[in-house]
Amino acid sequence: MRARRETWFTACGVELLIRRPRDLDVAKVRAAGGGWSDVAIAAVVDWRGVKLSDLIPGDVDQPVPFSAAAFEEWVGDRMDVIKEVTVEVVRLIDAHAAQRQATEKN
Repeated sequence: MRARRETWFTACGVELLIRRPRDLDVAKVRAAGGGWSDVAIAAVVDWRGVKLSDLIPGDVDQPVPFSAAAFEEWVGDRMDVIKEVTVEVVRLIDAHAAQRQATEKN
């Protein structure tokens, strides 16, 4: 079921796997005082082609496995990425809601 909510998205040249948050996921983040950017950051579950030198300038060009903690730390200084991911996550949420409404009408 999770895989059906996943889609690869490129933000500022970085390939990220986004898992569309469920309504409950959004509600939990928002109830805890989080904003849409927090929802978006939590929706990123993988990356492709990220090297250590992308995370730490001047370090080796060695691929880095995804870690939610590493992503959150890195993206904290990349508002350009956060903005693009947030827009995409909101788009995915809106598309899902529209699809659900269309299904309920039938």
